[in-house]
Amino acid sequence: MHVCGYPASAVARLLRAPQVACGHDHSLVVSSDGEVFSFGRGNLGQLGQGQMGMRAVPARVCLPPPPSQSVSTQSSSTVSAERVVHVAGGLFHSLAVTDAGDLFSWGSGTNGRLGHGDTIMQLRPRRVAALQSPRIVHASAGCGHSLAVSDKGELFSWGQGHNGRLGHGNQETKMSPALVQGLLGHVIVR
Repeated sequence: MHVCGYPASAVARLLRAPQVACGHDHSLVVSSDGEVFSFGRGNLGQLGQGQMGMRAVPARVCLPPPPSQSVSTQSSSTVSAERVVHVAGGLFHSLAVTDAGDLFSWGSGTNGRLGHGDTIMQLRPRRVAALQSPRIVHASAGCGHSLAVSDKGELFSWGQGHNGRLGHGNQETKMSPALVQGLLGHVIVR
């Protein structure tokens, strides 16, 4: 049996989604088996499906293989070895946290909001290398900035610093994640 062109089993997985998130004009869903699906406006890569444009029905977002796995042994269409446990949608970007504590970002790189140290648009999820240690447990995507919480309760922020939104005591833009010093000694929880 098929529902809207999808096998009924795939629809059932989405209906038991443990987490959903809304961006400005796009939506993200984590299925019960840890896969990410996206739909809506993807004009700046925020859907993470390798292309720009709108998608009116959910489609799977493929994470790259873990660094220890050779890229040549896994195609972009295969299921990721990591399970996603949390997603966040910003204005034109998206974030995903895996059960292994990795953070992935994709979409518009304007003002460094993706955390890769540059402003390059990412059409597919890319691991945020600056946060491979510590283990990330939660993330949030704003209009032009992003936040992540480590398993030790530390808060990291990056992107556009307008109005002091990064918490670093200034309005400077950060291209890569930086620890919010003003919260040291406090444990940040989800």
